[in-house]
Amino acid sequence: MKKLLLLSLVTAIGVASPILCATQKAPQAPMPQIDPLRMAAIQATEQQIRELVTKDAKLKDPQNMASALVIAIACRNVGGVRALLDLGANPNADVGPAGQNGDLWAVTQAMACFIQAATAVDIKQDGIALDQKADGTVATKNVPKTDEQRARELAEAQEIFDMVATHAKTDLRKQNSAGLNIYLQATIAQAALQGLDKAPKTVEAMRHVTALLESELAKRNIKPETLLKDAPAEVTRALKEMETQGKQVRARR
Repeated sequence: MKKLLLLSLVTAIGVASPILCATQKAPQAPMPQIDPLRMAAIQATEQQIRELVTKDAKLKDPQNMASALVIAIACRNVGGVRALLDLGANPNADVGPAGQNGDLWAVTQAMACFIQAATAVDIKQDGIALDQKADGTVATKNVPKTDEQRARELAEAQEIFDMVATHAKTDLRKQNSAGLNIYLQATIAQAALQGLDKAPKTVEAMRHVTALLESELAKRNIKPETLLKDAPAEVTRALKEMETQGKQVRARR
């Protein structure tokens, strides 16, 4: 049931599963394919990332910066996200192999991580950490979390989402391959969560996402309804069906 809830939320949001970074400790096994900036994005401080990029200018490659930004978001590295945005990381660049995470960019990653963090509070989900074996192989293991840890992670994820969504360079009109912009994705997810009384933090987080996006759109003189008009026909039908179902649920209370 827990896995089903998580899967349905990610599906409702309409984004690829976010990059997994359940532990903020860098993997101990050698990973030469990951450059220093991506490694730093996992857990380095804001100051350390700034110093790294200053000393090694070649790391300020647009794709490297964008990929590092998404990694920092997934790892809830608040200072890292702030530093990378300030240093010029493109929040609108698609990251990941084509066909796998091609629909993933900073604000979609930030929203998915925020909602997943809220869901983790609701279902008291434990974390996942890397476990290096004696033979050098790396596996994953569950790591119990306290309510305080989950709450802190939720606060970090919210701060990151707010930072990315309100960043001047974040394109709120950008669409994924299905034609869905971030506001459409949030609207679909919020509609899907109507009546989900057993997930109060998730519902609250989704409302925060939608309200913040609407506030930011207003600052940019973009009417939210214009973004909803971009919805494909099948999405519009689904939204109307969910709205009707929501009204029925509220009427029965």
